[in-house]
Amino acid sequence: MNARIRAHTFIQGGLNAQRRVYDTCNAPQLSGPTTNPNQVDSPEAQFCHQVTPYRPDVKVFGSHTFPKDIMVSAAYQLTSGPNITATWNVPNAVIAPALGRSLSAGATATKSVQLIQPGEQWSDYLNQLDLRLSKGFRFGPYRVRGDVNVYNIFNSDFVNSVNTTFSTTAANQFMRPTNVLQGRLLKVGGQIQF
Repeated sequence: MNARIRAHTFIQGGLNAQRRVYDTCNAPQLSGPTTNPNQVDSPEAQFCHQVTPYRPDVKVFGSHTFPKDIMVSAAYQLTSGPNITATWNVPNAVIAPALGRSLSAGATATKSVQLIQPGEQWSDYLNQLDLRLSKGFRFGPYRVRGDVNVYNIFNSDFVNSVNTTFSTTAANQFMRPTNVLQGRLLKVGGQIQF
């Protein structure tokens, strides 16, 4: 969407919503069971059919220029949070009793197992608003613009990514944030044209 409301005001934005199907099963299917019926107890085939649901992302930007070359603009986004998965590196000591033997890589080996089906669990949405106030000045042939920007007005602590490695040890850091949106930020800048 792109609209010019009046001579000095415009707004633009967009919506993105998509559903993805990722299938690596021997018998591809678009619906039905999410496990491969041709393989039993295989960690690789456990989630061979994955469906990512519709999770809309919305972005809107607008600006208005007032008299005396004063401009106010804003950008808003509502963005889907990261998919939550869980990978457990299962030690041979846990696998061997059920398998009846050690893993082929040896007694100290591990096997990666997905505990949560991809596309099933998601963290919260990012809800962010950024604002800018600009003022232009003219000095003979020079044009100067001063800007004041405020990012993350809501001071969101949105988590961009988390630790997806699961462990049964006391040092388990599963779901611990590894990247968080920067807090509210004020930035002053400018531009000179000549």
